[in-house]
Amino acid sequence: PPPSMKGKYIKIKYCAQLPDTRVPSFVFYANLPQYVKEPYRRFLENKIRERWDFRGTPIDLATIIYGTEGSLEYCGGFTLKYLNFDCTQSKNPVLAFSATPADGMLDTEHNNHNQIIDPTSIQSCNFTGVRGMFLFDNKVKYCLKTFLMDNCTLHLQSEKMTNNSVIYIYDGGGFINDFTINGCTVWNDGESDQKYFVRYNNSGRCDRAGYTTNSMNFLHCTFYNICKEGQMCNHGGFDGRATSNYQVIDNIFVDCGSKQVPRRIIGRKVDNAEVIFRNNTYWYDGAPETGNESYDDTYQLTTDPAFVDAPNGNFTPTGSEQLSLRTGDPRWLP
Repeated sequence: PPPSMKGKYIKIKYCAQLPDTRVPSFVFYANLPQYVKEPYRRFLENKIRERWDFRGTPIDLATIIYGTEGSLEYCGGFTLKYLNFDCTQSKNPVLAFSATPADGMLDTEHNNHNQIIDPTSIQSCNFTGVRGMFLFDNKVKYCLKTFLMDNCTLHLQSEKMTNNSVIYIYDGGGFINDFTINGCTVWNDGESDQKYFVRYNNSGRCDRAGYTTNSMNFLHCTFYNICKEGQMCNHGGFDGRATSNYQVIDNIFVDCGSKQVPRRIIGRKVDNAEVIFRNNTYWYDGAPETGNESYDDTYQLTTDPAFVDAPNGNFTPTGSEQLSLRTGDPRWLP
């Protein structure tokens, strides 16, 4: 096993080889990838060489390190898979829509949105040391049809700045039509809180971009110290509309969203097309939240998830309810 760092023990869950790469490339999934140092990386490389006889062949362990101006801009279908990102040097957004949309994107029939039809899909990636926004609209009016973040970790070290949000699709007047975060862990140990986890422009509505329904889905995730005095979501154009669908299932929220997590995710419960809550934990300042029943009127877990060491990034729950119902990010479950 790798050596401990700062009293914390790194657990490597599994390893996968990346397909279609110029040289053999591997990604390792670990609970604390930011603490895997170069000597242990070399050790892993040597073990791979011994096992599969890669003598004379270079091997890449896939980690992307952002410089001080690091950011990634795009304006079309976009997929990230099996990558680690070290963002500690950059205050820029990790991802941003392009400031100059490509020809043919502007939809003049639907309120001049720049349409991104193909999904933004982020799968099995780890982001460490994110100091600014994670996704930013670059002050251009985009409608992203589908955003999916699956089996990822997002470690924020938020610093105080204007529009301090994680996903910020607001200034240009746009929104994400269908948003899903599934099987992820998101936490903040920076010097500043966030105002919003997800913020869209209040004019953003599915019918205004040519769609008949929209959705927001939080599934099997663990959130810690996110928007503690802010709002998990702000999307006035979705609230209380017969086109809006929400799923909030099997999540653990600890010190998040000003004790208003379900309210801010769904806006208003009345008149939405479909709202599904199930087996969520809302824990704030050492006690279960109260007053959420008018939004989440299903069974809520009211006991402490009792993470092993949340301030240092270990979100293994020891609470009996969470373990019994297997809630939160599955990577932490036995």
